[in-house]
Amino acid sequence: MKIKEFSESVAKTCDLTPRSVYKAQIETFKQLRQAVERGERVGIPGFGIFFLKEVAAKDGKPAEKIIRLRVLDAAADEAGEAKGEGKEGRAARAEKRAARRKNAESATESAE
Repeated sequence: MKIKEFSESVAKTCDLTPRSVYKAQIETFKQLRQAVERGERVGIPGFGIFFLKEVAAKDGKPAEKIIRLRVLDAAADEAGEAKGEGKEGRAARAEKRAARRKNAESATESAE
């Protein structure tokens, strides 16, 4: 789908002119790119997270920075919400991961 078709589809759904939707889309993507290039992560609920990734130099290619998109898995997102696992559930999982890392590090240190 090209941006013109996309604009027309949104315009029809939102009862707007395709031209106004097109202008808003262009400005949205411009702002998104500027934010990501400043190092910010830009999250769009129900869609994904845009972020800047640095790719190391290898095989004669120079290092580069690229904009990546991590698409949210809608099914997993809905399942988490259905279980009542909003931000609290994510925080609990992050704490568990941190504890596992700490335990793994202490086990490595004691083995030495």
